[in-house]
Amino acid sequence: MQSNGERFIDNQNMSRELFLQHMGRYLFASSYVSGKVVLDAACGSGFGSEILSQKAKKVVGVDISWEAIQHCKAYYKKPNLSFIQMDCNSLTFHPSNFDIVISFETLEHIQNAELFLEELKRALRKGGLLIISTPNRENFSIYTRGIKNPYHFREFTVDEFRKLIGNYFKLEHLLGQKYFAKKDIPLLAEYTTKEIPYGSDNVVRRLIRVGLRAFLPAGTRSDRLLDWEVWSNKCKVGDVIPQRAVYLVGICRKVGTE
Repeated sequence: MQSNGERFIDNQNMSRELFLQHMGRYLFASSYVSGKVVLDAACGSGFGSEILSQKAKKVVGVDISWEAIQHCKAYYKKPNLSFIQMDCNSLTFHPSNFDIVISFETLEHIQNAELFLEELKRALRKGGLLIISTPNRENFSIYTRGIKNPYHFREFTVDEFRKLIGNYFKLEHLLGQKYFAKKDIPLLAEYTTKEIPYGSDNVVRRLIRVGLRAFLPAGTRSDRLLDWEVWSNKCKVGDVIPQRAVYLVGICRKVGTE
């Protein structure tokens, strides 16, 4: 399976800038899932589902793409992790099946966003959480230079996102996530395999690299902690207010008796 710029694949050479933004969201969500039954709606290549499964009781990743699900099954095999080909607008799970639903960068790809949210709500147990992200149209367009993304049906402003989510869930928190500045890109080098990048802060980066190599065990380095866990904190969810964010992240609660 090849990356198309919208679906990121962990074992391919891709844009590390965008990949670590995705990682930042999944690392944020992983703090909510300990001991929970989790649905990763539109799981893509599955790397995020695997991150969630490190803490969750059970994770089910679903995606409309047969190719994506085959990739997930081939690369991520754990007893508490499974993948199913399924349309997120027509989930076949029993109602109230999950404690938490995760859906990152999916809403803008769905033609019928209302039906999508209805399905996610139906899949959640009473009091369950939906953690969902989408680009902030007002700021995202700056970084795309006003060029419309052909994969997006609709992008949302802060107010539009609040209103839409509020029709189905209680929006408990609305957080922002920024975009990597171009000056940050050299920091994304995999420090165990590549040359130290050059730049005005080269001395600082050299010291960081030496320190991490000296104090982290080899196993941690081979798991690429130096790559995604350290540097994804540079796109930490909640690092900016929603109005200044490029990505909006909603923490939403299912309320009522349904």
